[in-house]
Amino acid sequence: MNLAIRIGLLAAIVVTVQVPLGWQRLPRELRELDERIERGLDVVQFADSVNASYAPSDTDTRSVAQMLDAVLEDRHVDAIHHAAYQPAVYLAYLENLRARGVTPKTVVVPINPHIFSPNWTMRPDWQFERERFALGHPRLASFVDPLMIFRAVSATEASMAEYVDAPVYEGRQVVGRLTSMAGPRSGDREGDQTARIFTCHYMAQVHRWMPRVSDLEAILACVESMGCELVVYITPIDVEEGERLLPGRFRNQVRANAEFLVRHFAGLGVTVHDFSAHCEHARFYWPVAPDEHLDEQGRAALAGWIADAIRTAEPVGAAGE
Repeated sequence: MNLAIRIGLLAAIVVTVQVPLGWQRLPRELRELDERIERGLDVVQFADSVNASYAPSDTDTRSVAQMLDAVLEDRHVDAIHHAAYQPAVYLAYLENLRARGVTPKTVVVPINPHIFSPNWTMRPDWQFERERFALGHPRLASFVDPLMIFRAVSATEASMAEYVDAPVYEGRQVVGRLTSMAGPRSGDREGDQTARIFTCHYMAQVHRWMPRVSDLEAILACVESMGCELVVYITPIDVEEGERLLPGRFRNQVRANAEFLVRHFAGLGVTVHDFSAHCEHARFYWPVAPDEHLDEQGRAALAGWIADAIRTAEPVGAAGE
């Protein structure tokens, strides 16, 4: 048997084994996408961990999407969500749907203020390279793991060394480095570390050149080309707690960032619904993070606000006409 035949047989064996194994190793969210498309997509709600996290004391543990589905009795909501999902991932899903010719009626996109922090933007394991590659290259999806081993797939914003040394901003001023500002939580709500975490997560001034703003702009363009209605909202965060820890500073920066996002995307024909300060402190819970995760009353309220926005949703560009 000559070398060419041997190589051909080896390649056939690798493909035969890798295709089913590679597909099973893909995240559940990707493997379920085909089933969702076959059922038909009405409302597609993208989300991060805010969607499904619940407080230990909750008796109603439904996600925001499940509550939204119940409120919108005449609509069906499909949630595409995972902890730490962010606009670059939402964009990859939308581009995949567009390439297939699939058009949901309404697309719901959250803007979690935390996504503008280096803690989220630059964290290597929150870039979802596997998912983004598989969505962008469906025929190669089963081979994403070996391709990553050979570094043929990479979508990271920074190396781990760059990530831990990333600057943390309050407004436009550097106030520390990520390695010290977002360290382990002590569980002490009164401690300086909690104030540093709030600073790291939310206090940078948001501007149009940030990668996540660019991703959001690309989402708008993609949804416009698909002809979908679009709902964009800013996720509630614990503004009361942040202001208590950073008095005279926190609320003002959160408001300024929200006003920028509303103004910037209004100029692109999209209404951004600002829910950032809509929930009181009691609606947030501590164990996961001191910032954006909601109890059952908070999730129900958020579902109601999203439902109201969906009822008046317009295609991209209509808000600016």
